[in-house]
Amino acid sequence: MRTKIKLCFAMMVCFIAANLYSLSDGAFNMTGAPGEGDCSGCHSGKVVNSDPLGSLQIQIDSNNGFYEPGKIYTVKVKLKYNGKNRFGFALSTRYINSTGFVGTFSSEAISGVFNRIEYVAHTKASIDMPDEKSWIFKWQAPESGDKDIHFYAAGVVAN
Repeated sequence: MRTKIKLCFAMMVCFIAANLYSLSDGAFNMTGAPGEGDCSGCHSGKVVNSDPLGSLQIQIDSNNGFYEPGKIYTVKVKLKYNGKNRFGFALSTRYINSTGFVGTFSSEAISGVFNRIEYVAHTKASIDMPDEKSWIFKWQAPESGDKDIHFYAAGVVAN
């Protein structure tokens, strides 16, 4: 069965102009998904989504926005903001109107992300890059495919 993937990435893209004294690995449960916070839970600066110069993209190698049950997909998260050089993100997947996780994440040590099965986030070692940063990882769709899935991501950009 084919079910549509909705990139309802509660694009809680937290663009921050302030210097960040200490950056660590990304925080889980800060994706902007139902029942969660976003990057502003740990970072301060500009108001969430207040800067139109930045962007967050989620790319999934699916077939026209549909997924096949049990299939493993490559996912790419890309943050872009010219003139900035530190980037971070957290991402999770949910069924619509649900706080339950769906699918599983996996990554390789060299990918710059770490995961806890239901979340994926940046590592401290992967945050520095001028103007834009991308992370690539794998997501396995659930074994049954009868519900729409939303990808929720929050990102942070700083100097």
